[in-house]
Amino acid sequence: MTELHFINFKEDINYKVVAENQQQNTLFLFPTRASCKKAKQIFLQNWNFNASLFYTFDEFKEEFFLSEFPLLREEKRLLTLYKIMSEVDREFFRLHDYFKAIDFLQKLLPFWQELAEESVSDEQVLEILAQTESAGDWQQEMYRRIVQLKHNYQNYLQQNGLSDPVFNLDLNKVDSTIYQNLQQVVVVNQFYYTKLEKKILENVQLPVKIYYQLPADMINQENLQLQRAITAADIATSLTDKISVAQFKDDFSMLAHLFNQLQAPATILDFRFQQQPYSAFFDPQKFAIASGNTFSQSRFFQFLHNLHQLHTDFEDSKFSLQTLLDACLDDLFLEYFDIEEKAELRAQLFKLIDKDFKQIDIDFFTEENLLQKLLLDLVAIIDDLNKVKDAQTLVEFYSYKLDLAKFSQTYEFKYTDLPEVYFQALADFASLDNSVENWREIFPNKLAPMLGQLFLDYLKPQKPKSTSESRPAYKITNLQDTRNLKFNKLHILHISEGVLPAARKNQFLFSENQRQKLGLKTYEDIKNRDKYYFYRLLAQSEQPIIYTIHSETENVEVSSFLEELRLAGLTEKFQKYEASPQLYAEFFGQFKSSSQQWPIPQQIPADFFHIPFHTDDFAPQKFKVSFSSWNNFQQSPFEYYFQNILGLRQHQPEIEADFSSTLLGDIAHDVLNRVWQKYIAAFKTNKLSGNFYKYAENFIQNAVELIQGSYKLKYKAPQNYSEEYFRKVFLELIKEGVKNFILRLYNNYLPENGWLQVMPEKGKATEKFVSEHDGIKIFLRGRADLQVETSAGKICIFDYKTGAANYPKVKRYLNQLIFYETLYYLLDDPQKQEVLDSAIYFIEAKELKRKKKNDLDVKTELENMVETILEKGYPLLAKKAEYEDVDITRRDRAELQEQKK
Repeated sequence: MTELHFINFKEDINYKVVAENQQQNTLFLFPTRASCKKAKQIFLQNWNFNASLFYTFDEFKEEFFLSEFPLLREEKRLLTLYKIMSEVDREFFRLHDYFKAIDFLQKLLPFWQELAEESVSDEQVLEILAQTESAGDWQQEMYRRIVQLKHNYQNYLQQNGLSDPVFNLDLNKVDSTIYQNLQQVVVVNQFYYTKLEKKILENVQLPVKIYYQLPADMINQENLQLQRAITAADIATSLTDKISVAQFKDDFSMLAHLFNQLQAPATILDFRFQQQPYSAFFDPQKFAIASGNTFSQSRFFQFLHNLHQLHTDFEDSKFSLQTLLDACLDDLFLEYFDIEEKAELRAQLFKLIDKDFKQIDIDFFTEENLLQKLLLDLVAIIDDLNKVKDAQTLVEFYSYKLDLAKFSQTYEFKYTDLPEVYFQALADFASLDNSVENWREIFPNKLAPMLGQLFLDYLKPQKPKSTSESRPAYKITNLQDTRNLKFNKLHILHISEGVLPAARKNQFLFSENQRQKLGLKTYEDIKNRDKYYFYRLLAQSEQPIIYTIHSETENVEVSSFLEELRLAGLTEKFQKYEASPQLYAEFFGQFKSSSQQWPIPQQIPADFFHIPFHTDDFAPQKFKVSFSSWNNFQQSPFEYYFQNILGLRQHQPEIEADFSSTLLGDIAHDVLNRVWQKYIAAFKTNKLSGNFYKYAENFIQNAVELIQGSYKLKYKAPQNYSEEYFRKVFLELIKEGVKNFILRLYNNYLPENGWLQVMPEKGKATEKFVSEHDGIKIFLRGRADLQVETSAGKICIFDYKTGAANYPKVKRYLNQLIFYETLYYLLDDPQKQEVLDSAIYFIEAKELKRKKKNDLDVKTELENMVETILEKGYPLLAKKAEYEDVDITRRDRAELQEQKK
């Protein structure tokens, strides 16, 4: 016999249920662990020691159904399911390795569970899919394959004496002893019941009481189905005061107001606390987080992750500089290897990165340094990791090879049970060997790194708990854990559309319409459930404060649930708040040291971004200028000071995973220089004559082959798909471009019956005195790619470039040619301007851009530069207009019209 009891929103349902049923031996069933724990506390406070049992409904089902075979749990289910999948299955579902399959399998198992709980047969599904016009053949084909996979999985488990919870829901195989000494079953405010749960309650040979805390007309009392959604009117009489609502534009303003309102003890309901960036600022000594921080958020896990990434990326005895940098930016990682000079080691890494290196190995170093010491230690660890062949040997490495004593002083090792959770996870992980006979079947390639990734994935969701004896004054919870609970001081954050109600998501395989026809929960069902939880919570809380965000720029709107409450007159007028600039200053001021003084914006002088000249900027009274440094000065004297005087560079924490433009340019230059050396060796002079072009193809091919085996590519080339592009596309473009350039020289620059003298780039830059200005000696320095002089008296300077020959590049590079002409010829003999004919050659595009005129007086420009520095220092210039380097602009057209007038 089943009795339904309806409790109004003013009462505490846990106290009510316990008070009415504490005298009988009762099986209490709750929707959540939190409400179950609370009711049990109430029960024990009354000094009741009868045979009553307290379970969540899900826990009860696990105890209720008997299994004649051991049940697979967690990772063992996924591994076994993946193992029995055929190559055809994996190809169809596009699951080419285990880690790509995890997401699919984690959706598949609950999907089977849901169909089983709702007693949906395969025939029903196929009938619905066939009838639904929107269902394509792909749905039917996919479901048939899923059904076959389920049968294969079940057969495998039976053959090996195992089972899975999804196959363990047989009402003919239940543990009826669980009801011994019990007098009744009480279910407390379960909102939805699956068909299986209803059958369980129907078959109980005891009286059943079902308690609801909602209006009686919401439930069909015969089949326990929801008849309508909860409304604001349902909770109106339960509210003693109108609900306070605070509206904000951003998270910072919301949190600032929250902390201003908090009075201990209090509860904070945050729907996505773990995903919020601000969660890291909450002190666990003051805030108890209901869901708890996961293992993946610990510093120790970050160390394990860094170590694993170094192992995974360790290819051909080389370390990825990106992976090495990521690890070395973590202080705990360097402390483990006893490296105290952290800044020095990071500076060594950035120096290599600035020079375009992407990998290094032990052979890279010619002398001992901090980085070499670290790599030696890492190689020793990786050698141990490479011996891993199964779960047990991996556990042995993490248990005995790592010096865990080095983490003993970290917060999480001292004040949480993280070490215990870690070793328990290791013990559980080792048992996976019982489910996998041959790990190579799961991970055919890179077995040891893949096992390491599997273990880290296993660690991620584990939840270490605080071992501190202090009781936090505030608790942070989520909507699911508030079911059946009552609160005094409650602050509810993020009540915005997309959070509550949650945004609509695509369900696995079925459409919403198909789910409805099959009797499965739809988006509207979940939306109504969450609405009930929210409204019941408001009715059960004394003076709750709701925090919502409305921002047009971020497309964030106030929750529709909240709008309904407002229209029903249950909320006060929304109070809008915004954090003041002073509050921002006070907050960020907490991060500065006590001796640090930060300038107040109003007190910054007008020349704050203006660095004065110091006599030691040009020591000893010698000013050397290259084209790049002069160009930097033209762009910004302020930045020029940091880059060219102080030698500071902005470091990039992300290394380009492709061939950088600098490396490609260097390779193209190397090919050309090697070709010229071949010519000089063949002709035994740098004066080329006759049909020298006929040697070009062989010389170019030889140079390219030497480049491919060079030291530069060994450490600077990325080890990925880009290498194939480099070999098959870029090098071919370079060969064609170089061949075209030599042909141009032969056809256009070699005099008839004369010679052409080539002077390729030298290792050391050329440097020449320009003039002396106010005691400062000015020197011009540079290194041209190629100088050519002919027997006819013509002089040419060529500069090689890769990439596209667009207008901004050409404009800048032509000025560079003038710098080189001045350096090599015009400083000594200005009359040679008449015979100079320089050009930029874009190798890939096979384009030659010749300098048309010389309207840049380099000597005067350098003297003006020195004069500016002496008089004004290094000011910060106004930002250059975006249209300055565009071929055609509106301003160009306007100036043209003015000229016509």
